[in-house]
Amino acid sequence: MTQQSWLDEEPKNPKIERKMNVPSLKWDLEEKPHLEFAEAWRQTNEGLQEYLTMYGNYKSYLEYALSDVQAQAKLLSDQFDEAMSVTMYKFVKQNTDAKRMVKEQVKGAVLSANPNLKDHAHQLREAQAEVLRLEGLLASYTTAFNTISRIISLRITK
Repeated sequence: MTQQSWLDEEPKNPKIERKMNVPSLKWDLEEKPHLEFAEAWRQTNEGLQEYLTMYGNYKSYLEYALSDVQAQAKLLSDQFDEAMSVTMYKFVKQNTDAKRMVKEQVKGAVLSANPNLKDHAHQLREAQAEVLRLEGLLASYTTAFNTISRIISLRITK
């Protein structure tokens, strides 16, 4: 397979369930109860269990979603790096003026001449941004889960 056709190919994002024959978790995020974090401290112990269950479920879902996006971002990054390296090599070899250019200038010239690479770089940035967004959301749910767990622990020890 040539580097260009590999770059044009959509990244394959095989789900772990298919690779390992693990049953899929059925996430039904539409049927979520309305749980406001600021109201958690007023809840009964039974109410706190509902918070803990839901925050734990969302935390688990976000960990799963994050791993999928991280895998896709890594694949896009590897594809881009390989295609960029090969294209930059060919560009420098074909253009005598390129030998006086710094690496970033060659990279810019290659990106401006190759819309596929430019589009791939954009997809890579989007995937990396989604990874950051999911990491932040996961951190929030992890904190909420840990806080609810701590409230439960404090109530039990009293």
